[in-house]
Amino acid sequence: MEGVHGPDKRTLGRGCEMKGLDLNTPIWQLTVGQLIDVLQRANQVPETKEESGELVYGLDGLARLLGCSKTTAQARKSAGEFDEALYQTGRKVVFDKAKVLEIIKKQNKTKRG
Repeated sequence: MEGVHGPDKRTLGRGCEMKGLDLNTPIWQLTVGQLIDVLQRANQVPETKEESGELVYGLDGLARLLGCSKTTAQARKSAGEFDEALYQTGRKVVFDKAKVLEIIKKQNKTKRG
């Protein structure tokens, strides 16, 4: 499609392989499959430092790391289990992923005897 300043080269996401689609393609011209693909690509979260292994941000990130609910993660944080791995400034909470995993390993060893 032609934009005001020439052809629009932008595509619909990372490595979008849908032929003939760009940001100027009207929604009504998409098939159901193409629309689902576009919506799934729009909901993908780009990889952050959290997934790459260094830091975990917020209680949501801690809950994902622990495989528990946000409430359980909050209770464990409040109990002081992760104080060694915790950095908090106001409402911003950051956990060192390696330290959290180390703390959990230690807890598992003491539980097993």
